[in-house]
Amino acid sequence: KIIKSNFKSLRKLKVLILGLAFKPETDDMRHSPSIPIIKYLIKKRSLISAYDPIAISEAKKILRSKYLSFPKNLSEGIKNNDLILVLTESKEFSNLHLLLNKHRKKPIIIDGRRFLNKHNYLNYYGIGMKR
Repeated sequence: KIIKSNFKSLRKLKVLILGLAFKPETDDMRHSPSIPIIKYLIKKRSLISAYDPIAISEAKKILRSKYLSFPKNLSEGIKNNDLILVLTESKEFSNLHLLLNKHRKKPIIIDGRRFLNKHNYLNYYGIGMKR
């Protein structure tokens, strides 16, 4: 709903997925919300970058597409995205706003775990929070 209200089309939408594992600081992909979300975005032909500090190797075994890439680090991942979906509470993501400010990026942030400080972002949506 949030994505559709901000973008006319998902086709070629540049999306960064942060957090691939089911639980932070693990490589456990079982029941991870990232899997159906990424598969949906692939069907819609979005251009997806997916980053997790630990679970990338496991994710590569499960998710493959020409529309999906895996940046080596968070700094590389945040370049040129229209939308960032935060799906796991990784410590590394807590200072996302500092990297975005450094690169002068202002994408829409959808925080699926509501752990980021919403006041640090211009376009922030926390799942389950009123805007």
